[in-house]
Amino acid sequence: MSENKQVIAGRYELGKLVGSGGMAEVYIAQDAVLGRKVAIKVLNEDLANNKKFLARFKQEARSASSLTHPNIVKVLDAGEETVTAADGTEHVRAYMVMEYVEGLELSKLVARGPLKVPEAVRVAGEILSAVEFAHSAGIVHCDIKPDNIMITRQGNVKVLDFGIARAAAAAFDDLAQTTSVLGTAAYFSPEQAQGKKVDARTDIYAIGVVLFEMLTGKVPFEGDTAVAVAHQHIHAQPVAPSTFNTKVTPALDAVVLKALSKAPKDRYQSTQAFGTALQDAASGKVVVPETKPEPIEELLGPISEPALEKTDTSSNELPAEFAFLFGNDPQTAPTLVQPEEFRPEPKRVVAIVGIVALVFGAIAGMGLWVATLKPVNLFPTSTVTVPELKGETYEAAEKELKDLGLYPTKVEESSGLVKTGKVIRTEPGKETVIEPGALVQVFVSTGKTKVAIPDVSGLPLEEAKTTITDAGFKVGLVTESTSPTVAAGAVIATNPVLGTMRFQGAKVDISVSNGKIDIPDVRGKSVAEASNLLGDLNLFPVVQADMGCTKAAEPTVRSQSVPPGLSNQGVPITLSYCAG
Repeated sequence: MSENKQVIAGRYELGKLVGSGGMAEVYIAQDAVLGRKVAIKVLNEDLANNKKFLARFKQEARSASSLTHPNIVKVLDAGEETVTAADGTEHVRAYMVMEYVEGLELSKLVARGPLKVPEAVRVAGEILSAVEFAHSAGIVHCDIKPDNIMITRQGNVKVLDFGIARAAAAAFDDLAQTTSVLGTAAYFSPEQAQGKKVDARTDIYAIGVVLFEMLTGKVPFEGDTAVAVAHQHIHAQPVAPSTFNTKVTPALDAVVLKALSKAPKDRYQSTQAFGTALQDAASGKVVVPETKPEPIEELLGPISEPALEKTDTSSNELPAEFAFLFGNDPQTAPTLVQPEEFRPEPKRVVAIVGIVALVFGAIAGMGLWVATLKPVNLFPTSTVTVPELKGETYEAAEKELKDLGLYPTKVEESSGLVKTGKVIRTEPGKETVIEPGALVQVFVSTGKTKVAIPDVSGLPLEEAKTTITDAGFKVGLVTESTSPTVAAGAVIATNPVLGTMRFQGAKVDISVSNGKIDIPDVRGKSVAEASNLLGDLNLFPVVQADMGCTKAAEPTVRSQSVPPGLSNQGVPITLSYCAG
């Protein structure tokens, strides 16, 4: 073995370094036991020596190894070993072994510019398929970006690094540490940028960013620093992809922008819903009224050199196997066609034109009489009011919306209050006045789901009720109790207690502070014991010597200024003891 060769776990001989980042270095390696080529990711020393991360990494690696899906890079092995450096010091080396994939990272491809629209849609669909499979196994990726997506020489999509990012996020508490581990801020969700809790909808946002980049050749937000980009994810609205690529249809614009919604509740609630909407938009099943995009100069100011320049790949010859991803053939772009039921027949058009001509002829013949009438708009703006659909089946709601000239799209959402298969709500909501042809999202219940009782301790009662109902529970019995520390009107505890898993729709009882405490009778107790009892109630008594009575062997409370029973929190209290 040459000096440049290293062997991990006694079997993996490291070869060429093919990638490196904030978390790890990736090598091509040869598995001496099974005689096959593999990819091995060696975590950086800081991560490997963090016990909290290492424990979580092992757990996530085991979970990721169970993911067998054609669009997911298979995890074959993972572990750790102690190695001795040249200076004699020892450190932990942690690694993950994955199947070797011949291909290119998506990041190297989108650096060349936009993909063909159908190819961008196809690749996004395969990413969604992989992530949906992981979500069904309870695994959230947390670091979807083009660097973690491989395109094989056959054009297939492979997503890697499931679980590693989540392990890193769980091991570090503050945003600065987490962002340094997770890497590129361009694909952060707003909740990641704010250091908030993430879930499956975090991956949906990141896939929206990747789709935007595949359609346009650029990410939606750029800046000189990671902090500047994160700020935009939280506060700035992305422009429509069609602003940069005219082959992108309004329907695809709508899909991308919904995936990039700031609030998780406003995004697609599942990868399945995202995928369905994407395919419907690309195949022409959804029609969105087209509006002419504003000139890019008006949206972004004068065009200048970008703040963060892309790597120049023009000098690198693109392997022939990947040429199909690019091109300007207009036939390759999805064309949205108007559904048959809304396409006026030619004869009907001729009839309408004839009627309109007769109307104008009659008006012209009326002469001055028309001038004496109040102005009348012969072609008023057509509007539609969104009906109340809650409780209906999706099929019934779909028909009702289509009959009004609207375009429904189904979004599945768990609910403990609405039966499975029934409509929960629509967006826009009921009685909203909109134009014909507008998209209406119909949220359909998938039934009850077990979720954790939220933490509402210390919150005002009304705020606590809102938090509980927003989590899908019903507010049960509200009772008042004493508390030495919780302010009057604020929540002391819930039943079931916070963190308990219950089906949505279950009742949650609330105990609220009445601002009182129950003061015990401490007369006859030693001063030390009495002080401790009152201290438990957040009271700090003043102790006074009473010279009018005979001193005892141990100072004992003779009287207390506040009698036993209910009293206000923090009430001043004086204890006296005999000292004569």
